[in-house]
Amino acid sequence: MLAAGLAILLGLGGGYALFAAWRRRGGWGLVALGWALLLAATLASVAAAGPEFGIAYALLGLSAIGTVFVGWGMETRPARRAPVERDRLPGDGADWRGALARFLLAVPLAGIAAALASVMVTGWLPGENADRHALAILGMPVVWGAAAWWVLADARPWRAASVLTGTAAVAALAVLA
Repeated sequence: MLAAGLAILLGLGGGYALFAAWRRRGGWGLVALGWALLLAATLASVAAAGPEFGIAYALLGLSAIGTVFVGWGMETRPARRAPVERDRLPGDGADWRGALARFLLAVPLAGIAAALASVMVTGWLPGENADRHALAILGMPVVWGAAAWWVLADARPWRAASVLTGTAAVAALAVLA
């Protein structure tokens, strides 16, 4: 319990030293001190929870401490000039129907296409069924994210939707056949 409290205090001290060095735009001594305190916090966390969990706790604590200090230093300023109204593309999500259409294309359609395509492609790979299914499960979110990004980034979302629908249809036929 003492090592865990020491890890928290060392982490806060290291985070504050890095924050202070960042605010002053210099101070390499503070940067070195901050990283040394964070390393000591990691070692104390490993002593408290063991190497498996201690490193994970230290990394989670570092990101939480960093978020707190960045939020603490946040400033809000009024805009210098009024925002410029941009030209809108048809179906770009400017109205609720366009936003709903993009949501339906990016979430369920891209997810279904990604799941079916992942199962289809991993079905062709050599190896045990369990390994192929694990690869399909782990790879599907990556494919889903790429497909959703494509739908949302394309100026013509219906082009991506037609390709995703075709991919899902072909993959469904291959998987179910």
